[in-house]
Amino acid sequence: GISTLYSNTATDIRIAGETGYAGIEFDQQKLLRYLDHGNDAKDLIPILEHHGVEPRCINALKRVELQGEQHQEMIGVCERLCAAAEVIGCPVIQVVPFEGLAHLPWKESFALTAGNIKELAQVASDHGIGCQLEVLAWAPICSLQHGLELIDRVGMDNVQMVIDFW
Repeated sequence: GISTLYSNTATDIRIAGETGYAGIEFDQQKLLRYLDHGNDAKDLIPILEHHGVEPRCINALKRVELQGEQHQEMIGVCERLCAAAEVIGCPVIQVVPFEGLAHLPWKESFALTAGNIKELAQVASDHGIGCQLEVLAWAPICSLQHGLELIDRVGMDNVQMVIDFW
């Protein structure tokens, strides 16, 4: 989905199938545009089946550390994406903390981020969806150890880590 930046969700599925991929990582913005244009997630099922492609992940809820109104908006987006994921059989949605709380002391920033991810993971769990945490090298929560500590702090079975080697 990210590699084909300017295409749409249905075209991404077609390209994945035609180029021999067995699965697809949906781009969040493209999937939301697809839904916003009056399409239903269930309409993706025959497209996926026709091209022999399985949904593997929705990439990504980014800046999951943000607070207040931005966090509430993200909960709503998470709900929409997880509802779609449940319909199409996509097992996980990716969650990615950025540097939005870097101005705060480490412990406070870490605790707020963990709390936010726990809320997102609960929404995902309600739909039978997992969350894959990706830590970014340039963000405060940036290492394998940080990711494992964050997963422990969140304390939910549906939160695991993905390591992206680019």
